[in-house]
Amino acid sequence: MTRWNSVILPLLPTFKALLDHRSAVRAGEDLGLTQSAVSKQLAKLRDCFGDELFTRTSSGLQPTERAIQLAPKVIALLEDADGLFRESPFDPARLTGNAVIATTDEIRAQLTVGMLRHVTEHAPNMRLTLIPLEQDYSQRRLENGTVDLVISVNWHAPDHLQQRRLISDRFVCLMGNGHPLARGALTGADFAAAHHIMVAPLGHEWGVVDVALEQKGLKRFVRLSIPDFLQVSPELLGDDFVISLPHRVALEIAKRGGVTIRELPVEAPAIDYYLFWHQRYRNSRRTIWLRDAVTRAFQ
Repeated sequence: MTRWNSVILPLLPTFKALLDHRSAVRAGEDLGLTQSAVSKQLAKLRDCFGDELFTRTSSGLQPTERAIQLAPKVIALLEDADGLFRESPFDPARLTGNAVIATTDEIRAQLTVGMLRHVTEHAPNMRLTLIPLEQDYSQRRLENGTVDLVISVNWHAPDHLQQRRLISDRFVCLMGNGHPLARGALTGADFAAAHHIMVAPLGHEWGVVDVALEQKGLKRFVRLSIPDFLQVSPELLGDDFVISLPHRVALEIAKRGGVTIRELPVEAPAIDYYLFWHQRYRNSRRTIWLRDAVTRAFQ
């Protein structure tokens, strides 16, 4: 911005008010200024443009030929400036591009149908992409905008990410119907002594179930660690293995038959799933709409 721009631009509302009212008094009332302040600003305008701009007549202040020439440009500039603070109504039907959500497989299974229907209905020109969650909560991709949202449990999420709790679940134990622990009393010691399969989407070798066992002085042996719940099946469990997993996931697997769901014999914390986004996009109307769409999909 040049010096002239920095001097002239703040004076343009006074030019417009004088043009509208043809009176320093009424212009001042419109602007919330005194007549003396309006007169001082008019003097600066005259100095900047090298013209009287407004001259006194029996019918009030009248614009000079130079002021009449300037008027359309001044009005256009002020309208453009107002546009900086006046947002057009948001219409998701105008959204285009790719909306990318990074999450784990059990959430994708719950989210996909509802989210697809919502986007198809309200944002038909937008593409929806669901991708696996990275170990760092995809924070770099959230920051650079290549991922819009992350959905995950908040066990070690970076503090600078904005978040909203979506749903809660609890851990249960799943095993084949023929497993020795499928019936009768289930103690913490019996549970710890079993051969376990563990789902670790972020590659960790321990989880909240291990912490709960440790608080009881117990430790389990994990025979197999897999990255997602899609691999869990009655055939994988057989009658030899147990797995701890969210209740919603266990119910879906149990629909295939051949497995038993049991409550954990130790107290593990609830599984709270959160929606994450980067603070850069906190006020982005596109991201706000996506956040609300995800929330509705789960509801």
